[in-house]
Parts: sequence; C-alpha cells; structure tokens
Amino acid sequence: MAEAKKKAVAKKKSHAKKTAAKKTAAKKSAVKKAPAKKAAAKKGVSGYGSGSVEVVMSVDQVAKEAASIAANAPKVSELDALADGGTFLSINNLRAGYGKMEILHDFSLRIGRGQSLCLIGPNGAGKSTVLHSIFGFTNIFSGSIVIEGQDVTKLTPSQKLAKAGIAYILQDKS
Repeated sequence: MAEAKKKAVAKKKSHAKKTAAKKTAAKKSAVKKAPAKKAAAKKGVSGYGSGSVEVVMSVDQVAKEAASIAANAPKVSELDALADGGTFLSINNLRAGYGKMEILHDFSLRIGRGQSLCLIGPNGAGKSTVLHSIFGFTNIFSGSIVIEGQDVTKLTPSQKLAKAGIAYILQDKS
C-alpha cells in the first residue's frame, strides 16, 4: 500500500511540473507577441468588428480651429444691434464652474427682450453650466449676469426669483 502512495505522489509531482512548464511557455509566447500588438496600435486602435479608430484631429488643430472661429465672430456691438426692444439677458466675460473647476472661460451672451435662444453643442461643451450659472447653481469666479438691467450675479436662486422673476424648473423624469 505504501508503494501505491509513493506512485500517486510521484504522479502528482510530475503533473505539477508539466503544468508549470506549460505556463512558462505561454508567458514567453505572450512576450514575443507584444511587439506585434504595439505595431498594430500605431496604425489605429482596433474596434468592434473590422474597423479601426484613427486620430481625427490633434489638440493643436482644435486650438487653431477655435482661434479661426473666434477671429471671424461678430462683435458684441453688432449682436446688440440685433436685439429689438433692448437687452433682456446679458452675460459678460463669465468664468464659472463647479467647486474649483472652471468650466466656462470668458463666456459672453446677449438675448433681446422677446427673443428665443437654443444652445446647441456636444456633451461637455458647457450648455447646462450656462443655465446653472444664470440660476445661481455654480461658482462664479468673475464676470457678470444682468437681467433687465439688474446685476443678478451674486444673488441666490431664491433672491433671483424674488427680485428678477427668474427660476429654474427641473425636468420631471416620469
């Protein structure tokens, strides 16, 4: 019986050595394949299916495009002239955000009495932050918000409702 136990232990040790050898071989194989993966990554990032993701626009290109758009933008005086019946809402060089994080950088906007405005932009562009700033839900670092000639920049949301007649009604999620 002792002889049978010795054979069983020897068989387990042999199996353990074979398993360890297979793991070591697999690791070496993976290391050899890594340079091929790096070369493929330089061409594009493989996505779901057979497509790949290429670099669309570099940060430098985005900065140049933004500077070009800003250079061709109309002047504030030209926009003010479009507001019939006077300015209802004026945001001047607003810097605002959440906590210490600044989201809006020198943002300006004029809306004439009776005009409608639609803010359009990609996620993270600052559309909601503009509205939250008007209604007093953000930290205002500098700039001003004027409604019908009254500076409401530093007013609380309840003061804005009482003094300027503005309020923010959240969307019902039902």
